[in-house]
Amino acid sequence: MAQKTDQFLKERYICKVRQFPGLSEFNCLFDDLAVEQQAALSSHIDESLMGVPVLFFTKPGGEWTLLCTRQVVGFDGKTYCAVLLSDIEGFYPAELIGLDGKESLRKVREGGKKEFNQLSVRIRNRAPIILHANKGADFHEMCGVLLMAARLNNWAGGAL
Repeated sequence: MAQKTDQFLKERYICKVRQFPGLSEFNCLFDDLAVEQQAALSSHIDESLMGVPVLFFTKPGGEWTLLCTRQVVGFDGKTYCAVLLSDIEGFYPAELIGLDGKESLRKVREGGKKEFNQLSVRIRNRAPIILHANKGADFHEMCGVLLMAARLNNWAGGAL
């Protein structure tokens, strides 16, 4: 089997993004960011570990998530976190943490999923991290691309 290069992975992530309604003011391709913003974000990236930065998701409060070809980086306004995509075991909306199955289902059915904007990511041999995106379509786009990215990186998780 051919090895998946950073360029191959980047093209696949961009192809996946193009399946969604469109980029917004709260999500964009890394290459479309202003040079100054790319430089600021790049200071948190070690391309030898993370690969090439591809997608940037943000929220009005300044929290953000940067999806790279081999790793995802998050910032909650105070601290940074990063995880290899291959170490992801699963993820779910952080708004559902602590709710049992019935409560979770009720919240989703009552339209709560339109308000999700934090993703709790379970990681092999580590505490979970929280990734951020704007609520609604931007959040669901991040989830879809992250799921595909984790799978392409031979993720550790089972079925979600």
